[in-house]
Order: sequence, then structure tokens, then C-alpha cells
Amino acid sequence: MDDEKWKKAVDKTEEVVFGYCALRENRKARKASRKVRYRSLKQQKGRVRALLHMVGEGIIFGIVYGIFWLIAGVMALRLKWLGERREKRYDSWQDN
Repeated sequence: MDDEKWKKAVDKTEEVVFGYCALRENRKARKASRKVRYRSLKQQKGRVRALLHMVGEGIIFGIVYGIFWLIAGVMALRLKWLGERREKRYDSWQDN
């Protein structure tokens, strides 16, 4: 009788110990997977940040490029208008 109780107690202890070890391993595995997830989330944030930087640079480049062409267009129109005015002046001088 005593041997059976002892055997049951040992079995129970082994179950508890192995269960605890398994639980501990599981906990370690979950912690490791959490670290991996965190790393990938961090990388994802880095990618999003890089994408936003690229979009921002594109917007800034577009604005600067647009301003450049706007100035170039205004200057071309001014030259055209000045040329027309000079022609008128020249024509009026010829008439006299």
C-alpha cells in the first residue's frame, strides 16, 4: 500500500515538474516570439517612416519644380511682352 502511494506521489510530482518545465519553455517561446514580433513591428515602423520621407521629399520636389516652371513661364511672358512693346515703339518711330 505504501509503495502504491509512493508511486502515485512520484508520478504526480513528475507530472507537476514536467508540466512546469513545459510551461516555462512555452513561456520562453512566447517571450521570444514577442521579441520577434516587436522587431518586425519596429522594422515596419522604419519602413513606414522611410515611405513617408519619400512622399514628403516628392511633395517638396514637386513644389520647388512647380515654382521653377512658374517663374520661367512668367519670365518668358515678360520677354514676349517687352518684345512686343519694343516692336510697337520701333514701328511708331518709323512712322514719324
